[in-house]
Amino acid sequence: MPGIFCGIIKFQRYENDYRYMSKLDELKEEVAWFKALFFALFASDASIIAWMFNSYDSASHLQLIIATFAVFVISMLLIWVNVRAFSKIKQMKDL
Repeated sequence: MPGIFCGIIKFQRYENDYRYMSKLDELKEEVAWFKALFFALFASDASIIAWMFNSYDSASHLQLIIATFAVFVISMLLIWVNVRAFSKIKQMKDL
């Protein structure tokens, strides 16, 4: 089987890593990844907003426009991640 060498440990790669997991466990793992992604995006969004408030007077107009666009895009990603996570949770309830 093909594998990846990492130091002295050989990790096996499989075409489908979820083939040994139940559907419920698979959904739990996906929700966990969405949760981690949500908090990373939330932290990024909050830090950009904080930077905008702190450097409103000293930043150029272009920097503020780019920061506003970044806040918009990250906020849309937050909404998408939230909807996807709740759809996975609903799938877990249906099992």
